[in-house]
Amino acid sequence: MQLKKIKDLIAIMDKENLTKIDYEDKELKITLEKGICNDINNENNEDWITSPTVGIYLNREKPLKIGQKVKKNEVLFIINSMKVLNSIVAPRDGIIKEILVKENDMLEYNQKIMKLG
Repeated sequence: MQLKKIKDLIAIMDKENLTKIDYEDKELKITLEKGICNDINNENNEDWITSPTVGIYLNREKPLKIGQKVKKNEVLFIINSMKVLNSIVAPRDGIIKEILVKENDMLEYNQKIMKLG
């Protein structure tokens, strides 16, 4: 029952173009939110891009490669979290130094994904 309710809420978010929805009844209390996220940890002028949520790692249309230059606010990858797609963007201009995951890997909260130099 709860999974169906969550799927219904996601459908409402998509239909109404909402970025956040709060729901509560006797059995379930949930907040769903989608949008652009970026979460970094500094390490000697290199930044680790980490997962702001649990979900599945998805490459963008043209996957990034090590050594590739990226611009601030450019989409680096997408996280599918309960069918909500979250675009993760570059916090600044830089070069991809490391990529620790591959397409469809399951991500944990705050997991290191890639290093931006």
